[in-house]
Amino acid sequence: MTASNASKVWIKQGSCNFSDVMSATNVSDAININNEARIYYMRLLDADMDNRTVVIGINDSQFSDDIEPLHMSTWGGGDQAASARWRIMSINVNGTTYNAILSNSSDDYPMCAVWNMQECAKKAWLVNNSNFSQAVGVKAGENFTDYYYLTKVGPGPWDGVSIADFSSMTDLPRPAVDVRVKSSTTSYYGIFNESSLNIDLNMDGDKTDIFYAVAYDDMDDGMQNLTQIIVDDDLQITEEWWSESTNQSLREDFYSSETGMVEKRSNLPNSIWQGNIWFGEQTNGSWEQQPQWSIEKYNNTDMLLLKDEWQINSGRNITLLVRAYNFSQSPISGANVSVSAIKGNMGMGFIKLNQGEHYNLAANVSATNSDGYAILTIIPLQTWSGEYMVDIQTTYNGNSETTGKWFRVI
Repeated sequence: MTASNASKVWIKQGSCNFSDVMSATNVSDAININNEARIYYMRLLDADMDNRTVVIGINDSQFSDDIEPLHMSTWGGGDQAASARWRIMSINVNGTTYNAILSNSSDDYPMCAVWNMQECAKKAWLVNNSNFSQAVGVKAGENFTDYYYLTKVGPGPWDGVSIADFSSMTDLPRPAVDVRVKSSTTSYYGIFNESSLNIDLNMDGDKTDIFYAVAYDDMDDGMQNLTQIIVDDDLQITEEWWSESTNQSLREDFYSSETGMVEKRSNLPNSIWQGNIWFGEQTNGSWEQQPQWSIEKYNNTDMLLLKDEWQINSGRNITLLVRAYNFSQSPISGANVSVSAIKGNMGMGFIKLNQGEHYNLAANVSATNSDGYAILTIIPLQTWSGEYMVDIQTTYNGNSETTGKWFRVI
């Protein structure tokens, strides 16, 4: 500041060498502040040479009255007037800097009440310049550009926001999502429509339900592997532990209480190990009737779901999925897979069944594919009843291995 220019300041960051600062900043001018490698769009609010003061910030008159403060502070007590408090974030999205003002709103956000939060961030107002009157206010699940939308905000201001690119989602509905993504791994979102798939996923007797799922990496190990999947029947996908503190069975979403299925989180396939996925709560009854499925394979776009059956009705074909792999857990392609024996009860005690008399094999692919899989289908030729054991032989490069599988026919 200089006495001859009482309402102007020369501003720079990093050093006190002002020889390269060519122009002064006037009151109300925009100025970018770099703090911890993040850019904040500010303005010079006041320059007072007499009082040796410079004020850089955002004047709340610069943005809409709709941007409600997070909190009205009365710190200091006495006759001090309450002052509004907001929080600002700087976010770099693919090279574009957005400043986000975190604000309160009239919307319900149940977890703020559950945690008795003094400052509740319900909305974010985003802008990519210093004119905050142009800021777009969005809740979780709403877009602020033609291709970016807010997946999460709050509930605490320290929770910040999460942003997703929905340009590749075409006309799919956009979910609000609270998951902790690790190792900078890209997450994937998908929709399970029972009607389109022609599968009763939640085993409730119809095929009319729709489920929304997000696959993500929850391991901060530097390896970009999708490890978890979380499923819900609405577009507010929160953590499973979002619930009332006094009653854990009362689950909460972003802007309402949970009204349908609660979020179900489970593991994705890992190497030779299957994953699993839930489409509802566990019920009484057999495994076959549970809303849980095994995930045999997942490649970010397609998922192979299986439901193992221990008991099958008489007269049905028996389908067996076989996977061959090396000790390194890499798949073996081109291995020959066959049924070497079937033993069971045909009304004459426990006997070995004969192909052509008791059963036939369908013309499935009997050699493993590039992922190490082969499918065998057994077609009963007589009435089966009781327990059976099928021996499966896998042969590759002159080496053979046999494994067995029990099942029951009722």
